[in-house]
Amino acid sequence: MKMGANPDEIKSLSDAFSIVNVPMSRRLQTAAVASFVCVLPATILCWLFGIALLLNPVTLVPMLAYFIFIFFVDKAPTTGARTSQWVRRAAWWKHFAAYFPMSLRSEQALDPDKKYVFGYHPHGIISVGALACFGTEGLGFSNTFKGIDVHLVTLPTNFRSPFLREIWILLGICDSSKETFKCVLSSKSGSAIAVVVGGAAESLESCPGQIELVLAQRKGFVRQALMYGACLVPTVGNKFSKVL
Repeated sequence: MKMGANPDEIKSLSDAFSIVNVPMSRRLQTAAVASFVCVLPATILCWLFGIALLLNPVTLVPMLAYFIFIFFVDKAPTTGARTSQWVRRAAWWKHFAAYFPMSLRSEQALDPDKKYVFGYHPHGIISVGALACFGTEGLGFSNTFKGIDVHLVTLPTNFRSPFLREIWILLGICDSSKETFKCVLSSKSGSAIAVVVGGAAESLESCPGQIELVLAQRKGFVRQALMYGACLVPTVGNKFSKVL
């Protein structure tokens, strides 16, 4: 009986697990996704760093001023006022979208003279599809829907984290309060809000190969759309074409 593994099989396995052979493009894609996944622990670190600066006599005054600003003064989370197109269009987000990979497909052209509320499903664990499509230009949203200025909304608590909140603001992401709907949808034509309707409840239903929608108790976005004359646009992320 002949013992030993086939040399070709050994080489194949070696190639499959060798980090040396990973293309640079794939490394960048992995790094982009990893940077977003690290947001949760980064939130804790940002708070610890902020508190440490408050306890330091040298940085006490500027940090105290910063905390007063983010808690009582800054309106950017409800207006999207400090959105940076340079940050939204950074190549980093294209690497992020290419990791999965994602693509954007439009079923119908949208009139830039109207206003819109995009209702996105499913939430998933951390809504990577919504971020790539609406929170960045990783999928080229502005090229597909010309003249539409969209703001993805998230929990207001995400704007209470020092330093990290500034990234969300530069991406044009806003909090999910009624004030945001009022500010954005009462402004110019072509304004739009994207909301991941199911929220945390829907994220708990995440399961490979199927989509569970949580809608029965989450109709507030419909009421807001009616109040400001915005059109509702259903959007679905799935394994065939990540965002439709």
